[in-house]
Amino acid sequence: MYDELLTFYPIFYRGVYEMDEILKVFGRLGDDIVGNIDLVINNNFVLRADEATITELEEFLWLETDKTRPLDERRRLVYSFFVGFGKISASKIKDMIAAFTDAPATVTFAPGDEFGNNYLYIDIERGTVAQLRFGDIATVLTRRIPAHLEYRVSIVYRYATVVRTQRTHYSYEYELCGTKPEIATLGDINATASNVGADSSAYYHNYPLCGTINTKS
Repeated sequence: MYDELLTFYPIFYRGVYEMDEILKVFGRLGDDIVGNIDLVINNNFVLRADEATITELEEFLWLETDKTRPLDERRRLVYSFFVGFGKISASKIKDMIAAFTDAPATVTFAPGDEFGNNYLYIDIERGTVAQLRFGDIATVLTRRIPAHLEYRVSIVYRYATVVRTQRTHYSYEYELCGTKPEIATLGDINATASNVGADSSAYYHNYPLCGTINTKS
């Protein structure tokens, strides 16, 4: 702000010590005013709020405050609680997940076992974030999804895989009907590009823990 104030005064004031000091004082005051205005504006947006505001929001939401974690991760966790208020739906779940992954998610509701129980299947794309904390996602889903809905969560990784094949051709002597050429040198080598897709399926199996069931040898 000091440099900006200089432009409003005649150039001969720049050599006056007292005036220069006055402009420095008011320049610092102007910088503080502008900085505080920006701080107030940013604190109205969770993804731009400072650490003090995020800490207050964590206390309000009954979240554990871990100051060793990057501030951006803490912002994303708090932000997910303010996305999609109201009746839970697939679109709201996708918005909550996108707050962590910056990637789309797939939400389906379908039968899950032979007893006719329905499950909510949530397939989460890995996205491009540097570190994905599944514990944060589980915290949000546990609090936002109604208790009577059972759900399954899967993290989906997608990456390209290159598959190559190799073939070797040998020249050899053989006899044709009525003729006997020395060596067959005719050959044809073709190359083609192929896209290969792979699917994976997860199966769940309930089993008794060790020591909770009697067995016979």
